[in-house]
Amino acid sequence: MNDKWTTMADMTPEFEERERAVLAGEVQWGPWRYDKKVAVLVWEQEKGDRYEVDLERCVDAGSTLDWIAQAATKGDATPEVIGNLVLALDELFHLQATTCGSGQNRKFDPLEVLSR
Repeated sequence: MNDKWTTMADMTPEFEERERAVLAGEVQWGPWRYDKKVAVLVWEQEKGDRYEVDLERCVDAGSTLDWIAQAATKGDATPEVIGNLVLALDELFHLQATTCGSGQNRKFDPLEVLSR
């Protein structure tokens, strides 16, 4: 486990199993799923449209927030759908540790974080 993105309190067998499942693409957050092969979050909308968040382009707080704002304007976006996107991004990137802890915008390498 990489302590750069976790705390000692997180290092439980349950946390480690959840972390493994998240990074393997086995977890779904509402309509969002992680496609590990191409590093995207995919939202298959009910009417058949597909929206992808390119995780390689999430390199700091601003770029990550931009994806959230863009998704909020799409087709079937609801507060629940957007909330699930935020939960997915947080589980994948540990947002406070990598992007905005203590209110500071940080640059990070999304592929490095996803390869932990």
